[in-house]
Amino acid sequence: MQTATALTVFDGLSTLVALLDGRSGALRFGNTALEAALGLSRRTLLGADFAPFLADPAPLQAVLAQRREHDFSTLRFDASLLRPGQEPLPVHAHLALHDAGPDLLLELWPLQQQARQEREERLQAQAQAHK
Repeated sequence: MQTATALTVFDGLSTLVALLDGRSGALRFGNTALEAALGLSRRTLLGADFAPFLADPAPLQAVLAQRREHDFSTLRFDASLLRPGQEPLPVHAHLALHDAGPDLLLELWPLQQQARQEREERLQAQAQAHK
């Protein structure tokens, strides 16, 4: 696993990022955006099983099983992030192998943020087309 210092580069992202143990699904690192979305500190999150934070943990659990059999590279799916004391947050998830090690990199994009970004890109493309 990379050092915690090397992983802090993810703290500058607005995307929710989690580094999961590829065998157990335990959280090895969560960036500040993930902490803020969940309303939990990094210290509380470290070592916790990430599956209970997903309304439907089946895609994550399937990947963990495939990872054990070395039959996995990447997966995209829509999910709901369960947040203590708050409404679930709909997200688009991208799960991929992290480097050559056993860890999995989970990126979560809140769907309203993704929709806003796609709308802005569409408007920019239309503005360029009408110039």
